[in-house]
Amino acid sequence: MYICRMNEKYHRIIDAAIKLFIENGIHNTPTSKIAKEANVATGTLFHYFENKEALINAVYLDSKKTLSEALTKGTGNEMDILGTAKMMFENSLKWSVGNPERVRFYQTYGNSGFITETTKERAKEKLEFLYQFIIKGQEQGYIKEVSPELLYNAVYGIMSQMMNYFSSNPGLVEDQKSIENAFTLLWDTMKR
Repeated sequence: MYICRMNEKYHRIIDAAIKLFIENGIHNTPTSKIAKEANVATGTLFHYFENKEALINAVYLDSKKTLSEALTKGTGNEMDILGTAKMMFENSLKWSVGNPERVRFYQTYGNSGFITETTKERAKEKLEFLYQFIIKGQEQGYIKEVSPELLYNAVYGIMSQMMNYFSSNPGLVEDQKSIENAFTLLWDTMKR
C-alpha cells in the first residue's frame, strides 16, 4: 500500500509538471505550482526529484518509457517485419492521441538544453528495440541497407511529426484510410 501511494504521488507530480510546462513554459512554472497541481507538499516533490532540472529530465524519460511500452503492445516474434512495423505505427498514433501533452512536451523540449545528454542516452536505451527491429529487417531484406542510426533518426523524425499531426487531429486515428496513407509514407522511407 505504501509503495503504491508513493508511485501514485510520483506520477501525479510527473503529470502536473507536463501539464504546467506546456501551459506556462518551464521558466514560468515554479516547483511550488507543480506541487500544488499534483496535490502534494513541495517537500514531497523534492523527495522524488532533487531539483527542477531532475524533474524535467524525469518527465522526458517517463514519456519515452510510456511510448516504448505502447509501441510494443501486440507485437511479437511471430509477426513479420511489415506487420510489426504497422502495429508499432498504429500503437504510436494511439499513444499520441491519448497523450497529447506528452507529445507537445517532447516536441517543445525534446531537443532543448533542459534535457541532459545522460537523459537522452537513457531514453535511447528505452527505444533500443527499434534499432534491433531495423537491423532484423535489414537482415531479412525488408529494410534499406543504410546505417541503422541514420534510418532510425529519419523514421523517428517522420513519426514525431505524424504523432503531432494525429494528436492534433484525434478523429483521424479512427479513419483507416488516413492510417494506411500515413503508414505508407513511413514505410516508403524504410522499405528496400
